[in-house]
Amino acid sequence: MLAKPALGQTGVMEERAVIGERRNGNAAGAQAPPSGLLCVGDHEVDLARRTVVSRIDGGSRRLTLKSLQVLLALVDEAGRVVSRDALLARVWPDTLPTDDVLTQAIALLRKAFGDDREAPRYIETIAKGGYRLLAAHQWQAPPVAAAEPAPSAPPPAAIPRGRVRRRGWTLAAAATALFGSLALFLHAGSTRDKGALSGAADSLHAPSLQYRAIVSSPEQETMPRLSPDGTQLVFARLDPRTRRQLLHIQRTSQASARQFAFPGPGEQDSLPAWSRDGRRIAFVRSSGKDCRFMVVAADGSGERTAGDCADPDGLSFDWTADGRALVAGGMRAAAGAGGALRRLDLASGRWRTLDYG
Repeated sequence: MLAKPALGQTGVMEERAVIGERRNGNAAGAQAPPSGLLCVGDHEVDLARRTVVSRIDGGSRRLTLKSLQVLLALVDEAGRVVSRDALLARVWPDTLPTDDVLTQAIALLRKAFGDDREAPRYIETIAKGGYRLLAAHQWQAPPVAAAEPAPSAPPPAAIPRGRVRRRGWTLAAAATALFGSLALFLHAGSTRDKGALSGAADSLHAPSLQYRAIVSSPEQETMPRLSPDGTQLVFARLDPRTRRQLLHIQRTSQASARQFAFPGPGEQDSLPAWSRDGRRIAFVRSSGKDCRFMVVAADGSGERTAGDCADPDGLSFDWTADGRALVAGGMRAAAGAGGALRRLDLASGRWRTLDYG
């Protein structure tokens, strides 16, 4: 089932504690870790700080909350393959995730562990299956520093009575002046800070997002994309007969969905993206042999190949503002091209590496 937030609703995204999320049942049967320190291979993962530290060279890298949750899901199923669908359902529950968010989380984990996709030691990619944690892991209790007894305070020295009386009047006068200054400061700042405090209180008690169903069917729908005007939805649906992903489009007014792109035998379509004017849709068509970017009109007419995929390992892409090209990211493109972002000109079908720092 796909859903979208009701119009006019706002929400606040909060980062919840990782251990708390695991205890709340994101994965059935998952055991809460005995501590916040996880050793994976030659690295230590600090859950509270979301950092991965190498025990070899001391290098440290920070993880996003979602990439850390993906790691914990793989740890719970260590030695077993965890499907992409299972990871998306656990780490992105009650949302509309796309496959590229999981691909980016896995890429970040590999970078943090210094792992190689072609010769993995930590995370293995199973073709058409999912991912598996290869490295040994264990939970460790953080070291607790021994408490030192507080030094005993020396007895106070005797002070003459006259000095005590004079010091008392001096402290009382200073306290009165300080209190008066503080009262003036608070009075002057109350009006200025009232709006900020009210906004902070509202954000703490902001209502949760409200959803309404758009698609409801026994099949599995993923990768939803709303048109710029919000009237149409394109998404991928798994064909139960052929087990291929096929792109469908429908209006958001509870109309029936229809297939609008038709791949050949052994091919499937994924990752749809609307052009800024809402007239065209770009998507990825892949098979066991190749991968291509396709462009089709929103009504399903004029389907054509825009160009080959520059990097099968990273297919995140979007339209340029003028609608003349696609910009795609990849993990391997930086090796010899000088940058990871490339531009596909739709008129010529040629790729050009973007030059940036």
